[in-house]
Amino acid sequence: MIKKIMLSIFALSIMIVGVAGVSALTYSANLKGPEVYSGATVQSGTTSITTPTYTSVRGDRTYFYITTFGWLRSTVCVPNNSRKVYIRMYEDDVYPNADDLVKTYRFGFDGLQMKNAVESITTNTSGNIDSAGDPTAELYIKVSLDAVSGDTSATNGELFYYQFAVD
Repeated sequence: MIKKIMLSIFALSIMIVGVAGVSALTYSANLKGPEVYSGATVQSGTTSITTPTYTSVRGDRTYFYITTFGWLRSTVCVPNNSRKVYIRMYEDDVYPNADDLVKTYRFGFDGLQMKNAVESITTNTSGNIDSAGDPTAELYIKVSLDAVSGDTSATNGELFYYQFAVD
């Protein structure tokens, strides 16, 4: 009986190690989000990140994570729980090719604080987002903050910190 239990534990350990070894995400540095303005769309700088697992980067294996959620400035924005912020992740392409819209994220607010729960994620490009055989993606985001009556046009500063990841 003890041999069967030990064998079962060993087999389960091998399965766990095998599954964990299939996915190996590579993360960018922790990046400061671009300054946001009510009713405007702003863009971040471009970050290069390379997959160690595949020969090409695919949209469905590309990720965006917010590491720190912030607050809108009370002197700039009105608290509103129905306000949304849209973050669109793009892969930068060389002209004349258009940049690939990879994923779209929508976040909400609790008053002036950006919520840490994603309300929706849409994968716009699931296949290759760069040339076949190119394991490096050049990623950036565009951030659009909904305007609410009573907001000013001043900056809110950086609303969040984030990372990109690829598998």
